[in-house]
Amino acid sequence: MDISEIPENVLYKCASLAKKNSKASNDTNISVDYCYARYVKKAPNSKPGMVIYTNFKTLIIK
Repeated sequence: MDISEIPENVLYKCASLAKKNSKASNDTNISVDYCYARYVKKAPNSKPGMVIYTNFKTLIIK
């Protein structure tokens, strides 16, 4: 399945959930990036949880 095949309302619902469960939940506008898992890599010599990702798209959630 291609990301472009996912309905836009599903993407926005998922991004809203990400905002709700983040430290930025009280901010008015936040950016949520999304991509396929195959484009997510652990950054060399980085702290746990730090990653680098490519081929992503961004949603602005209000």
